[in-house]
Amino acid sequence: MIIKTTNHASPEYNQEMTPLIEPDMNGKWAVRYVWIQHRTNNEVFIENYFKKQQDIGTSGLNVRKNTTHLQQFWDVHNKIFETSAINGDLVWRVKTYNNISDSIDYIEVWRDVETVSKYFSMEYTQPVTVSDGFVWTIEYKKMLSTGVFDSGFVSMNWLPYPTISRAQSIDLYKKYVSMATAGEKCIINTKFNLELHPLVPA
Repeated sequence: MIIKTTNHASPEYNQEMTPLIEPDMNGKWAVRYVWIQHRTNNEVFIENYFKKQQDIGTSGLNVRKNTTHLQQFWDVHNKIFETSAINGDLVWRVKTYNNISDSIDYIEVWRDVETVSKYFSMEYTQPVTVSDGFVWTIEYKKMLSTGVFDSGFVSMNWLPYPTISRAQSIDLYKKYVSMATAGEKCIINTKFNLELHPLVPA
C-alpha cells in the first residue's frame, strides 16, 4: 500500500510513503498517521529515537529538543493529547519504526474523523478550546508545522483520515503492546482505556 502524503510546510515533501497498517475503513474511529524523518541526517535521527536520553547525551536528533523555541505551541499541542486521553477522544497512540519507509511513524486512533480534524486539519480554521487557558488556533497549527520543518524535520500526513473498525484497531493495539513489551522499536504513548471504550460493536 502506497500513500501520497501531505506535508503542511512544504509541498515538495508530499512524498509517497508506505504505512505499517491498512485501515479497513469500517466503523467511526479515525486514524491519524504521520511519518517523521529528518531531512538531512535521518540515519542519526532513527538510530537515536528509541534510545534512553542518558545513552544519547547531547548528540543525536530529537524533535522536541531541537524545537524548544516552539514551546508555547507544544504546550497547547501536549494539552490536546492529555485532555483527549482523559475524555476518550483519543483511543490509543503509539510511535514505532517503519523499516520500509525508514521513518518514525506516529499511529493514533481517534473517536471520529470530525474530532481529529478539528485538532490537526489545516482546513479546520476555527479556534478550539482544549481546556482552561489552552486554545488551539489555525495560526498555532501552521507555526508549529513550519517551525518543526525549519528545524530539519519533515512530517508527512495521511489525508484524508482513514477510518477503522474497533476490532481491527484493538488487534493492532495488542500487536504494538507486544512489540513494546518485547523491547522492540515501539512506544505506547496513550494506552487503550476499556472504561472509556467498552468492547461493543461499532
